[in-house]
Amino acid sequence: MNKGDVLPNFLVIGAQRCATSWMYFCLKEHPDIYLPFIKELHFFSTLYEEGMEWYKRYFSLWNGQKAIGEISPGYLYSKESPMHITKDLKDIRLIVCFRNPIDRAYSQYKKHVRSGMFSGSFEEAIEADLPYDPQYIERGFYFRYINRYFEYVPMERVLILIYEDIQKDPIAFLKTIFKFLEVDVDFVPSCCNKIVNSEDLDSSYTYVHNASQFMRRQMRLDFLIDFIKRSFAQGIFDRFFHSKASFIIRPKTNIDKFKINPMCEKTRDKLSGIFFDENKRLEDLIGRDLAFWV
Repeated sequence: MNKGDVLPNFLVIGAQRCATSWMYFCLKEHPDIYLPFIKELHFFSTLYEEGMEWYKRYFSLWNGQKAIGEISPGYLYSKESPMHITKDLKDIRLIVCFRNPIDRAYSQYKKHVRSGMFSGSFEEAIEADLPYDPQYIERGFYFRYINRYFEYVPMERVLILIYEDIQKDPIAFLKTIFKFLEVDVDFVPSCCNKIVNSEDLDSSYTYVHNASQFMRRQMRLDFLIDFIKRSFAQGIFDRFFHSKASFIIRPKTNIDKFKINPMCEKTRDKLSGIFFDENKRLEDLIGRDLAFWV
């Protein structure tokens, strides 16, 4: 295969706040898996007009790995993504991870408070949610989002995972992914027990990631990204962050430092009722009891 024609044969499409950052580091470490040095390319959701040649550049460092992928959790929520993906990536395999939608919403809230996007209680955040870009409740209606993909992709090419299984047995969780991708299932990434989600990422990685996204999407400095990718700088970047993955967990910080209020029990009960029917539909789809999502 010509390096200039390399495209993904699998995508991790979501969901947000469901360990996609942890999966990125673990999968990127696998010798049979290639992932771009930028985690989220957003091509099939918000940057599709850039064209396939633009997208292919992010896979130019492929070196014969069997599984070639990309992780953009926004693909799950985009109406256009299923059609775009299946139009350009034939026989694509999809991976999606779902988390208790109540905990997912609260995790989204914590991220927004820590980043300065919102201040106030979780209850106030829910009330202030924007109807044109809902962040909290709407994004927990998993069944309706994944069901759109089944209009384009057969179920046997979609792997649906449950976030809480990572906490029980992260190695078994990863083996499920490796088996689905038909790569060495016995490989154990050095970071599999150390990274939980993007809240725990060291700020230096987050800074570099966000800066590269800004240069690419806002300043239109694709040529600079290409230079990094095609030069010695890419190797340094990868070696630094692969080695850093073993100690990028930051100490758990007192929640009060960020003025993050705990969720009220009444709020959890209310959200449990809101998500009940949607969770039952997902249960029927995957054949698994999700009663622990309360």
